[in-house]
Amino acid sequence: LCIAGVVVVAGSLMLIVDQGAKLPPRLGVMLGVRAFAGLVLAAVSVTPRLALMRPVAAIAGGGVMTIGPLATVRPRRMIALAAGIAAAMTATLVSHATALGSLESMALDFVHVLSVSVWTGGVVALLWCVLLASHDDTAEDARTLGATVWRFSVSAMIATALLITAGVLQAFNRLVLINDLYETPYGVALAVKIVLVLVALAIGALNLLRWGPRLRAGIRARTALIRDTMAETGIFIVIIVAASVLTALAPPAQPSASAYDQTQHVSGLRLEMLVASGGAGRNTYVLRVHEGLTPVAGAEKVAFRFTMVEHDMGQQELVATERAAGEYVAEGSPTAMYGTWKIQTIVRLAGREDVSTVFTVPVSAPGGGGSTAAPPLTIGPYLVIVFTDPAAPQSGAPLTLFAVVVGADGNPVIGKKLHATFSGPSSQAPLDAVEDPATFGPGRYKFDIAGLDPGTWKVTLAIGNEGTGAYSLVVSR
Repeated sequence: LCIAGVVVVAGSLMLIVDQGAKLPPRLGVMLGVRAFAGLVLAAVSVTPRLALMRPVAAIAGGGVMTIGPLATVRPRRMIALAAGIAAAMTATLVSHATALGSLESMALDFVHVLSVSVWTGGVVALLWCVLLASHDDTAEDARTLGATVWRFSVSAMIATALLITAGVLQAFNRLVLINDLYETPYGVALAVKIVLVLVALAIGALNLLRWGPRLRAGIRARTALIRDTMAETGIFIVIIVAASVLTALAPPAQPSASAYDQTQHVSGLRLEMLVASGGAGRNTYVLRVHEGLTPVAGAEKVAFRFTMVEHDMGQQELVATERAAGEYVAEGSPTAMYGTWKIQTIVRLAGREDVSTVFTVPVSAPGGGGSTAAPPLTIGPYLVIVFTDPAAPQSGAPLTLFAVVVGADGNPVIGKKLHATFSGPSSQAPLDAVEDPATFGPGRYKFDIAGLDPGTWKVTLAIGNEGTGAYSLVVSR
């Protein structure tokens, strides 16, 4: 244990020294915690009396003071706690979460690893150290065994609650659509793991609600408990295999080098749109088409149709070619102006109706020069694209605020009541939008503003009672 603690400390310090200033602060903190756990492990293994000191126990437990009294009774608990923290932190530091650099993902991964270790390791320890070594020949023996099983059940319930909470939050971060659970390799492995965990939970519930009470009542149930615990252990082995598969697969919601990367599920097809650059001019457009786990190859035609929201630039079309199985690529300069563009993707397959959907892509000026398209607002079930005319409002000059309301199907929405309220450097009366599809175009709503004082304004748009969204507007002198 002393050697293990020294190795943990040395490994953490070597990585910190090697990376130096390049080491992200959040990773440095986690490495520091890992090194401290290794230091505690080495210290209490060399001098067991240190474990009798409540401050040491409290610090090693991450400030959880209730762990202190436990360590004062048996120093081995202190050692096991420090070793467990070091091992869990090591697993987290080499995980996908650390590679992403997200503190939230790293914390969730640490909780996930720690809780699953308590549950699975506790079940194995219960089987090997308690159940196989105990007897329930007498009522007193059965009650004693039942009390031990109950103490473990409380720890297991806390661990599984943390495990499920962390796992669900991680799934939200790593899956794009619910369909990813059966349409991507990562999702399938995750779904298998979830089913196995549910089976293990069912066995654990049976032990808790049936065999545990029988033992505490003095009734023999050790044999049945051993059988179910062995089955639970076997399931844990399969779960660990599924987890190892997950570490080798990239989650669907992984960071992309593309400026735009969105996924939609339409008519049984998974369509992922990638745009290489977020600027105007020549660009590369990629559409990945999958049906379940299988890439859709050999489409008769895959086309992209471009229309601009803010101005009438007409409609342009690019026809994509198949670069790889299920991956269709087109290059061109249809988005020549800064603003918000709708890209309608059309996939034509033999013997089927065309599959079409619309992606909304903002195109902005490089380096902050010129006007920049604001990201669309989500108000209720609608996507709202807001822009001003002129694009760079001047103090005291009249300006027009446009709001284009787009439905979930990508079509403009008409007949809505839009209301705008303003907060900024001075007072500005609320305004109601004017709609004139014949003049402005369908789904386009207009706010005429006499003039605003210089500074940053917040415009809150409301669509009836369906929702609100905030738009930031900078007025120059």
